[in-house]
Formats: sequence, C-alpha cells, structure tokens
Amino acid sequence: MTACGHGRLYRFARACVRLVSPRYRVVCCGGDGPGDDGVPIVFISRHHNLFGPWMTMLWFPGCFRVWVYHAFLNPHTSYRHYVDYTFTKRFGWNRLLAKIVAWPLSYGVAAVLRSARCIPVYRGSKQIVETFRQTVRALQEGYPVFIYPDIEYQDTSAETGALHKGFLQLEKYVYRAMGRHIGFVPVYVSRRKKRILIGDPVYFRNGENFQNEREVVYEKIRDGLNRLAAQCGELNL
Repeated sequence: MTACGHGRLYRFARACVRLVSPRYRVVCCGGDGPGDDGVPIVFISRHHNLFGPWMTMLWFPGCFRVWVYHAFLNPHTSYRHYVDYTFTKRFGWNRLLAKIVAWPLSYGVAAVLRSARCIPVYRGSKQIVETFRQTVRALQEGYPVFIYPDIEYQDTSAETGALHKGFLQLEKYVYRAMGRHIGFVPVYVSRRKKRILIGDPVYFRNGENFQNEREVVYEKIRDGLNRLAAQCGELNL
C-alpha cells in the first residue's frame, strides 16, 4: 500500500490496463488552477457512461479519492446490481448469462475499488452522511476527491446537462471541519484530444446565503465543464 492508501491490487490492475490503453495527458486549462496551498479540492467531472471515472482513475496522477456508488464496493450487492439491472435491464441479457458473468466480475470490481480507497456513495439514504464524513477526512488528509454527478449518467454528449446538487452540501461539512472553502474544480475528459482538462476552481463566497450561493456555484461548475469541452473542440458555445 502506498502512502496515500492505494493498494497493490489497484496499482497492479491500473498498470496492466495502461499497457493496452491510449495515454491521456492531464492539462491545466485555467489560469487559477488548483495549487498546493492547502485548499481542499473536489474535482467535478462528467460520468459519460463510465468513461469519465474509468479514464481519471486510469491516468490521473498522484493520490486521490473517488466517489463510487456503494453497491459496487461490496461483491454481494454489486452482484445483485449487475444481475437485476446492469446486464438484464440495460444490456438486455437473459438472467442466466447475467449471473454467470456477474459472479466473478462482482468480486473483481469490488476488490479493485476497495484497493483504490474509493468513497461509498449512499444515494437517497441517511447514510449519505457517512459519505460526507469520509470525504471530509480525505480532504483533511490532503487528498483531492473526484465526483461524477450527472443525473443522466449514460449521456455521452459533450454539453453538460443537469447535475445532482447534493454534493454541494459538502461545503458545509468541510468549512465546519477545516475553516476553508472547497475549490470545486471542473474536469473534462476529452476523447478527441485524449486529454484530461482541468479548469479553474469555483468557490462559495463569504457572507452569502447558502441556498442562493449553491445555485451560483452549480451554474459556474456547469459553465466551466462546457468551456473545457469547447476548448477541445467537442462543443460549440
């Protein structure tokens, strides 16, 4: 296990996949890109039907944490998810084939994600508080966190659609624990350029009503993602 907690299994799996995957280079496109001044950084990226998490976990350098739907971190719950939804409802497979494929996959994926120290996300549950607690702990330890909040996570278009806003509640938890505002940094993974583009951080402002400021930050994040998509020629603004 490395100093940042990434386990051997994750590092081995990543090294193997890198051998057969095109390299994606990280490029800072913003003038005020995230620095090393102790600001807690949360990267906001597009899911793009798993493409975003896959490429950032594969090519983003250094230590970081990733929000992952909690079911995928446990082989038993991930097995049910693959059989009852992913392979049957999404892919249209019959249940027998889904069960055959899901059994080894559920154990392998869960093991790799746990080795990567991913943070479980409990959507629509009071346990989401545990997600926030683990995220605050990671930020306090100096690790940036990746979140992929697309509502339509299967959407692969370049333009950013509606995002879940719940992740913005992190601002309250982090400010209470650290006395600092989160830098919410837009990140766009470009298929065309084979780049991971990093934009300027977006912050909550001091003294503003939280609910009103949440809408401002939300729109700035979406605008930042769209500007990055435009910079790599995948979106016309």
